[in-house]
Amino acid sequence: MISLIIPIYNAGSRLKQCLDSVLQQTYPSFEALLVDDGSTDDSAWICQEYVAKDPRFRLLQKANGGEYSARNYGLQHAHGEYICYLDADDYLLPDYLQSLAAKMEQYPEADLVIEGITRIEGDSIMQIMPEGEGLFSLQPQPDAFFSSVNVHRLGFSFSKMFRLSLIREYQLQYSDKIVLAVDLDFLLRYLQHCKIVLADNVSNYQYIVHPASLTTTIHSVSQELSGLMQLRSSWHGWSDRFRSPALKEKQGYSLALLVQRCILASYKPGVGYTERRRCFAQIPQDCVEDYYAHIAHHTLFLWLWRYLFYHRHYLLLDVLMLFVFRLVYRMR
Repeated sequence: MISLIIPIYNAGSRLKQCLDSVLQQTYPSFEALLVDDGSTDDSAWICQEYVAKDPRFRLLQKANGGEYSARNYGLQHAHGEYICYLDADDYLLPDYLQSLAAKMEQYPEADLVIEGITRIEGDSIMQIMPEGEGLFSLQPQPDAFFSSVNVHRLGFSFSKMFRLSLIREYQLQYSDKIVLAVDLDFLLRYLQHCKIVLADNVSNYQYIVHPASLTTTIHSVSQELSGLMQLRSSWHGWSDRFRSPALKEKQGYSLALLVQRCILASYKPGVGYTERRRCFAQIPQDCVEDYYAHIAHHTLFLWLWRYLFYHRHYLLLDVLMLFVFRLVYRMR
């Protein structure tokens, strides 16, 4: 059986499309864990409708703690052999669970199945695929996997099937210390306990991008810095053991993006000079080098920003960034 965990918080306006797509699944053996994370709208009532309709739906209610707290709560109450995830904003094509389950049944030695997603943002539709396909051994060497599968772009938990036994054996859960790249952090720690991974370039998950999503919101300096340090630690769980150019490149790219977010957070209104310098001083040198190597610099502004930060010309960086930020906020 598959446990499909769906964290829900004030998702009433979009929830029926999500849950209808679960009802339409061609694979029958699942439980849908509807984790209501303290919603104050009609989400719980909508969930009750589906629980009454289909005994495979279960409503779990808890005090508000955020999406990842809800996922951890779902993991505690799951009864399936396998775990899948669905966000309440998104929806599934009918063969989503069937496709993942068939691969696990065909290759029982696999500890994880990875598929692609269809990313929908307004009128823009784009498919993001693993790129590499087939069975990959992670032990004793993970080079082929990290060379072929774009883990840093598929770091989310949905469009994957996990083994609950591995999650419980190694007491894995989503971190409550960070606000960004939580899924990638969890995935990297889970992968450390996998022997075989199966990747397939199919997409049955419809990922809906909203303007106020976590990935587009810059948080506080401390939150962004904490996220960088947590993800760096999880990547180093791999790179400290394996000297793989492909692994190093994917690690560098994902950490570079978080360094950039730390810089942006440091120039938000209300952040002073002292806090900004403290943040810059705590960013490890290897992350600074990743930032310089992987962040695009196709405009003069981006080239200056990258150059000044890497060479620690912070006063000049202040002049550039504060001018641009004031201009941006004035235009809003």
